[in-house]
Amino acid sequence: MSWTLETEDMQLTVEAGPHAPRIVWAAGRRGWNWASRGTDLLLPRRLAVGESHYPPEWTYRHAELERLPDGDRLTLTYKARKFDITLTSVWTSRPGPGPVQHGMAIGNRTGRSIMIYDPQSLDVEFSAGQDEAEVFYVSKDRLAPRVISFQNRIGTYLEALTDRYHADVWTTVDSDDTGYVPLVMLHAGKSHGLYVGWEWNEGRIHVAGRNRVDGLYAAVSAGMHGDFCTELPDGETFEVPNAFIGAFEGSLDDGSNRLRKWLFNHMMPEANRTNEHIPYVQWNAFWNTGEPAGSWNPVEAKYYPMVDSVAEVGIEEITIDVGWWQKPGDFRASEERWPQGMDAASRYAHDRGMLFTLYFAFLDGWSEHPLALSSKGPTGHPDWFVHRWVADVGIDECRDFLKNVLLQRLNEYDVDTFRSDLSPIARSKAKGNTHQGCHDGPYWAQKGFLHIVDHLLANKPGLRFQNCNCGGAFKGYALMKRSTAVQVTDIYTALDVRQAVWDSVYVLPLMQLLTQFGDVASGGKSASDSYRFRTYLIGAPSAHFELPSEMPPEEAATLKRLVGVYKERVRPLVRHADIYHVLPRPDGVNWDGLQLYDPVRGRGMLTVFRPDNEGPEIFVPLQGLDPSAYYDIDYDDASLPPARTLGSELMERGLRVHLAEKFSAEWVFYRLAGSGENEGEDEGAGKGGGANESDGE
Repeated sequence: MSWTLETEDMQLTVEAGPHAPRIVWAAGRRGWNWASRGTDLLLPRRLAVGESHYPPEWTYRHAELERLPDGDRLTLTYKARKFDITLTSVWTSRPGPGPVQHGMAIGNRTGRSIMIYDPQSLDVEFSAGQDEAEVFYVSKDRLAPRVISFQNRIGTYLEALTDRYHADVWTTVDSDDTGYVPLVMLHAGKSHGLYVGWEWNEGRIHVAGRNRVDGLYAAVSAGMHGDFCTELPDGETFEVPNAFIGAFEGSLDDGSNRLRKWLFNHMMPEANRTNEHIPYVQWNAFWNTGEPAGSWNPVEAKYYPMVDSVAEVGIEEITIDVGWWQKPGDFRASEERWPQGMDAASRYAHDRGMLFTLYFAFLDGWSEHPLALSSKGPTGHPDWFVHRWVADVGIDECRDFLKNVLLQRLNEYDVDTFRSDLSPIARSKAKGNTHQGCHDGPYWAQKGFLHIVDHLLANKPGLRFQNCNCGGAFKGYALMKRSTAVQVTDIYTALDVRQAVWDSVYVLPLMQLLTQFGDVASGGKSASDSYRFRTYLIGAPSAHFELPSEMPPEEAATLKRLVGVYKERVRPLVRHADIYHVLPRPDGVNWDGLQLYDPVRGRGMLTVFRPDNEGPEIFVPLQGLDPSAYYDIDYDDASLPPARTLGSELMERGLRVHLAEKFSAEWVFYRLAGSGENEGEDEGAGKGGGANESDGE
């Protein structure tokens, strides 16, 4: 028997093979079948019951196809030959653009514990045919986009798929280099492609090239590292993290645009989809409230003047970052540095029409307070901590203690957004972690952290989650599904921020990429106002540089104007536009930028930067336009006069940009001629300030 699941982008036909599901058709709209030879899904091949290790020899039992309001779900059930162990293979398609998801679960009814080894979410082989094919993947850019990618010091990788090719696109939760975003694209003939993504933050996608008589093939596996194993007690079920397969036509950007539409529709918080004011324009207090500036010791005396200053330029959300607490893990405000407390800090922001974000880290500060996460005192738990510092939320008791204390503090302080950092998912297990296995600590810790986040979001209406772990270490899709935004990198210069955004927007929505720009915190002011502020206002804007009240009046006025333009004209495009990499990856010398275009509303923009380049003018060919239509063009800084240009000319010759000075930038807006200045704008977009009043949740 076989069943076909469909989205707007692909058809996937799955057979119930006698020992494993078999994909016999995986095609995009063009009709190229990436599974032309048929490919069996390799199910877990090794289990242990007691002291005995054996291959499970899965046998097909039954199937169920459910036609649900939000898509179709196919469940295939297999059973191990010798023991009462079941495996379900679940395939889900949803209406609209995007991929088909696959998940697995293993149930143990043997009467005793079993050990599961190396479970893969997806392990199949795809055909690229006779076309030349390439493999594309993206670094997380967690620490420094300029140096973090060890292979060739770039953040995006485009490599020829050849016989004996292999790539290990690994991801980990915390280290100096946390690897890659868990998604790989195969691109054949530069005309069509297929992508495979994985939802977890610890594991890898492996790609191997194989030449066969009928062409080139790619073996793709997505799942845990090969040294993973974990115990499954009797009566329980082990959930293998989801993977997904999508097909696309056209360029890598075309594939990314279809992927991001699916992520927008199904893999981000509901507030992100429905609240047209997200992403809010944010200000992070890290630099401005530190004593000294930029330290981990923020002080209340600097906070209130900071709030007043940034309110004047239209900031919508305030973040108090690391170090506000009594001690790490003791989420009471420092009596010495914050005598009025966090509830007063929150109220002050709210009274000025701004939202309030507060930072938390799951660390041991050796407090003896009964509500502190700690190894000390009568309620302390030294067995909850890894290396006497990081809490292991893979321990159920630790997880439940934290979720309850956090919810209490979030309510007490009237927090709008919970910001995480500093290893909330531990890489190894603490002594109190009773899960038996090998290298399985991050799996259980991620399960625990997701449980905490879900609990907070469900029990504090309107709460949002801001995802950080020393920058963008957590760019796995399960956590992004819960994240209003992820900090894109932990280095704050203009170049690093733009590089990280340029890379990550291939595989993540722009509206979820938190810029965290702060050149003053990374060595000093880098360039002109236009260059700096437009770097800040790329995706989900967050800044920590000198206050508007510390700027010359004309500079503060520029920031205020650009924040207003972002709200009115840029933010709707950040939320809804297709994105094209029409200029090279930022390198500090060549012009760089991104094109945003919303074909539904007929408007778009080019955000463009001239760094240390001798040429004052370029023509940038645009993509995705109607060649036969005219577009009205206006330059935000009036660097050139307005123009009306035919789409074919903009796509062939390019959009003209002239910047007289080095280290300057421009926003060039364009719209279908005759659409009207305000026609198609999102209702309420551009209403500056008053973030609480316009929250819309």
